[in-house]
Amino acid sequence: MGDPTTPAFRPGDRVRTLPTDDETPAGSLGTVTEHYPRRPGFLDGYGVLLDDDPTGLSAHYDTHEIESAPAPDDPAEEACTDG
Repeated sequence: MGDPTTPAFRPGDRVRTLPTDDETPAGSLGTVTEHYPRRPGFLDGYGVLLDDDPTGLSAHYDTHEIESAPAPDDPAEEACTDG
């Protein structure tokens, strides 16, 4: 396991919400805006600006509520159609 003081995500990282989040549908994509370091009794948290959020404000997510996602222009995200 990695160093517990190293954040799992950094500002600018692309993330996807997981089914454990009660406020946002699973699979919503966004960009990390800031990291809230772990405090006693709390998990690491992240400010995430969701792609489809009309407010333009970032929301708080814990590490277990998000996962890494490819950048929108990442070729790995595109399906192979070569025949």
